[in-house]
Amino acid sequence: MPVVGTVRVVSMAQPTDTTAEAWSRQFQGFRAMRPQDRLRLAVTMTEEVLEIARAGIRRRHPQWTDVQIQEELEELLFGTELARTARRERLVVTR
Repeated sequence: MPVVGTVRVVSMAQPTDTTAEAWSRQFQGFRAMRPQDRLRLAVTMTEEVLEIARAGIRRRHPQWTDVQIQEELEELLFGTELARTARRERLVVTR
């Protein structure tokens, strides 16, 4: 892995539906961005992916409330045991 300054650059795998040339240009674009812009992009992309996941859960369970959808998302992301432990901890803190 290359090192830039004191930061280790993690290589990202080229998507299978992307040509090497397109991936190279995209990666160069990421590298040219200011750190705060890369962070903003990462946060935006994360929020979009989470909303897509919520929409999928909502489609499978149209009768569920927003709270139930969020709980299911947390279980998918963190595993049932950790999500339920965190949920119990939130209940204790909010009471």
